Amino acid sequence: MVYKDISKELAMLRVDNSVLQGDQLAGILTNTISTKDVFRFFELRKEQYPELEAIIEDVIFEKEIIGVVSDFKQTDESMSFKVDELSVVLSTEHDQDCCEHVYGDFSVTAYLKKIDGRKIEKIKIKSVDGIGFLVVLVFNYDSPEKVFIPCYNFQSGYYSSDLSLLIEIENVKTKVDISNLVEDHID
Repeated sequence: MVYKDISKELAMLRVDNSVLQGDQLAGILTNTISTKDVFRFFELRKEQYPELEAIIEDVIFEKEIIGVVSDFKQTDESMSFKVDELSVVLSTEHDQDCCEHVYGDFSVTAYLKKIDGRKIEKIKIKSVDGIGFLVVLVFNYDSPEKVFIPCYNFQSGYYSSDLSLLIEIENVKTKVDISNLVEDHID
């Protein structure tokens, strides 16, 4: 299959009041359908093409951490554990005002206590647009543990829904904007 270069058409879409001809719109549609088919092909065959899967997944953070997990702790606002003597803390941050509550709900991580004593290799965090993020703990010779952290925005609509994911590994902090992963509840 030959793919048409649609960069000119896409650039035109950014301009207010621009108009596309029928064949230009058809070219965009054809490329969109083909791209969707490619993603679907690999989605159904993740195990056969792990390198390609790694390219197309929505990973917002990934870090190799090798060691034995201990001291897992969880609150409604965060989760933490040690890998050998290395401390790992995940939490969210929002500059709260009086009439809003924007947060990641870590209370769902309570079941992860079974990770103590297991040898971890990597931590990955994947985005789930509009509802939260997925924490994936990859273990040596074992199935990964996955836990979904829902993110909420309860407010009147006047305030910001900005939310950041804070990842602290041995006092090195990484801040990732996850505002697009928040589920809005505007009253």
